[in-house]
Amino acid sequence: MSRVCNLSRVIVVKRHTEDRREVAIRLISVRAGALILVILPFPDFPIRKASEEESKNAARIFTEQSSSLLERLEVFERQLHERIASHIPRDLDSLEHLVLQHKDWETGLHGLATDVEEVQNTFRSIALKTPAMKKNLDKVMGKWNDMQSKSQLFVERLKFVEIIVNSMEENNQTISEFEIKLAQFHDLPNDEEMLKDVSKHFY
Repeated sequence: MSRVCNLSRVIVVKRHTEDRREVAIRLISVRAGALILVILPFPDFPIRKASEEESKNAARIFTEQSSSLLERLEVFERQLHERIASHIPRDLDSLEHLVLQHKDWETGLHGLATDVEEVQNTFRSIALKTPAMKKNLDKVMGKWNDMQSKSQLFVERLKFVEIIVNSMEENNQTISEFEIKLAQFHDLPNDEEMLKDVSKHFY
């Protein structure tokens, strides 16, 4: 009987010990989980804070770059629009001068290519982009691409006018030569065959 009682007591003590052990393990797990939740965000906070600061700094730089570049692009845009709206000269000397002027303009515009690329790179580096920033970039790129297209069309227009003016110059030269030769004949014959002989002197 005593053995049975002792055995029962051992079982009860063992179960009690196991229950206490299980409770202890659960408590440790809960506390460990809570500790992880509390500790983990702190190392990440400075990193996240630094990332936010970098994004704000990049946004500030982008705003400055895009505003400055947009002002310079607008200057080039006004010059191009004035040139397109102006009368294209019909003499070769003035036309050649205009062609050289436009080449200088194109050289100046292409000099901004590095700045355009920098603005794009700065925008890509911004972690927290806003619609306003995207709008500024679109405005810059819109003017940049638009002027490239309009400049090319203006160049083609200058080439076409140059061809016409050259043809006119050649025609005027030919007419002048005919007039000089024609002036050498004081009396032109009425006979058709004799006129044909005279016409041979013009070629």
